[in-house]
Amino acid sequence: YRLDIWEPNIKKHLKFLDSKYDKPIIYTGDFNVAPREKDIWFGTNLEFKLKDETDPDKIKKLKRKINSKKKLHTGESKTILCGYTKEERSSFSKLLDECKFIDCYRHLYPDIYNKFSWFNIRIKNSFINNLGWRIDMFLIQNKFKNIILNCDILSLIGIYNRNNKMISDHLP
Repeated sequence: YRLDIWEPNIKKHLKFLDSKYDKPIIYTGDFNVAPREKDIWFGTNLEFKLKDETDPDKIKKLKRKINSKKKLHTGESKTILCGYTKEERSSFSKLLDECKFIDCYRHLYPDIYNKFSWFNIRIKNSFINNLGWRIDMFLIQNKFKNIILNCDILSLIGIYNRNNKMISDHLP
């Protein structure tokens, strides 16, 4: 549905809005796709953890983890990881290119690799251990990129309230 119906329709609508109005269009939400390796905990984040690690046992463990995830990044994996398939990432990239939109966060912070907006509740302590994905985004037309003043992931808020009850698996 997403690749065959939703994205072609939203692209058409975004192009229509852009052609009709000469004002910023902000397309935002939970896109359910981590566009790049730096947008997912087992991507660039693991590579940097490996560089910083000094314990030989932890180095070995990190290398195994990195190697086990390589095929997910290239799209060669037989495992389907919804939100990180090659097709989904490619489709999202085409949406940005064809509609001439940019990801506000990536525009401001192209090198950040360890800030995420979603944490899988099925992975114990995913938030505490920063095992997240950056799937919540603000997009705007490239021609208006100069008006972006800030775009941040408010990780200090957390996903739990004062009583340690989960309030969301997403960060604002």
